[in-house]
Amino acid sequence: MKQSRKQKNFMQLLILNLIIILTIIACFIYLGRYKVVVVDNIAINIRSGPGVSYDVQTQAKKGDHLTVLSKKNQWYNVRLSDNSTGWVASWLVEQGNANSSTNVDATVNTNGTKLRESGSTDSQVLATLKNGQKVTVTLEQNGWAQVEVGKKEGWINASLLDVTSKTGTNTATTTKGATSIAEATIVLDPGHGGADPGAESTDGKLFEKNMTLSTVKIVKEKLEKLGANVVLTRSSDTFVSLSNIAEISNNAKADAFISFHFDSSENANEASGTTTYYYNDANKNLAADVNKYLAANLPLQNRGYEFADYQVLRENKRPALLLELGYMNNDSDVASIKTKAYQKKIATAVVAGLKDYFK
Repeated sequence: MKQSRKQKNFMQLLILNLIIILTIIACFIYLGRYKVVVVDNIAINIRSGPGVSYDVQTQAKKGDHLTVLSKKNQWYNVRLSDNSTGWVASWLVEQGNANSSTNVDATVNTNGTKLRESGSTDSQVLATLKNGQKVTVTLEQNGWAQVEVGKKEGWINASLLDVTSKTGTNTATTTKGATSIAEATIVLDPGHGGADPGAESTDGKLFEKNMTLSTVKIVKEKLEKLGANVVLTRSSDTFVSLSNIAEISNNAKADAFISFHFDSSENANEASGTTTYYYNDANKNLAADVNKYLAANLPLQNRGYEFADYQVLRENKRPALLLELGYMNNDSDVASIKTKAYQKKIATAVVAGLKDYFK
């Protein structure tokens, strides 16, 4: 009788252990069914179906974790933090954990890179680093890298680092850009602002900073109607430094950056027209696409597209252009520049060029 009871207890214990083991295995299988992706842009649209023709339900912000439930036609069906579900373009998110410890070596790839107190362009600058300077990355979070530089510790925009693994092999990855304007992140820069008025009209009544801002707001509205995520370097009469403008574009991982300006010549009324500028040869296609529509849509002479060594382009790691859209000290140009009709034509041309670029 005692032997039988012992055998019974043994069998119960064995069954209990087996249930525990199977439960653990089932948990791993369940967890393995799903992967987590991290939002890699300032904001992305969550849609009701797998395509840009579906309604936008809400937006997810940079750094948000989304659980992937299924995939269809390069779109993920995801669960958000509030347990709602929707669809997101796969090329706008990254795989894995956004808060990962790295502790690897890296090299600064841009001269003048700012080491900041925290992972934000608004935080205090602790030091300015040189191109090629070595750092140790201790943490990556929401597009920023926490690094050690000698005895200092701070944060750097992760896109400004070339990271190598502990074995010394390069681990830098490239992210597929947007293939549709509807899912692109586009940074628009209204040139000048605040204490920097830019160029002015011959009568001193019109300032470049105001013309660029009103133009950009029209462009923004048109792009957002097409589903694009639009980031402005400024939305009011404020001053933003040239280095911070490029940093905003890099942080946003912009699919396209466009800086809007109106030119000025040494002598009044001696120059007229529009010009498109790029810095990297890789951006020639973007320049050609946008300039083609500026030439076709605007009443002013088009001077074509060409290389220029502007800081907002030189320090920009994203596809970038600078547009000069007429001369502020040319009375004939200003007669167009100051009108909403002309600014709307600029917006129409820029949007058409971006549509071609993202095809």
